[in-house]
Amino acid sequence: MLSYTTIIVSYIIYTYSFDVIDAATPLVLNEIKRQPFRRPFGVGGTPTTNAYHIADYGTADAGTSLGLMSKMVDAVRERSVKEDAKKYGNNKREVVLHYEDQLT
Repeated sequence: MLSYTTIIVSYIIYTYSFDVIDAATPLVLNEIKRQPFRRPFGVGGTPTTNAYHIADYGTADAGTSLGLMSKMVDAVRERSVKEDAKKYGNNKREVVLHYEDQLT
């Protein structure tokens, strides 16, 4: 049986983890805006041949970071519509999320 202290500490950690992610969200989304997209590889390459990768380590069930991941994917797709469509006539850049609970 869990002690009262364990339950309180777990609740605090859980609650503050969302606060940390909320505080970091504007920074992360700003970096997506600033970071250059890599050019597609090969002759006739398109944005779909050069995916944008996002990694999240130590995620457990990803419940805490899922909202941020969704915002990141939306930001990449929004930017892709603006930039890739102009350059390549294609705005379907693939976004790959790497979720890993174990750092091995």
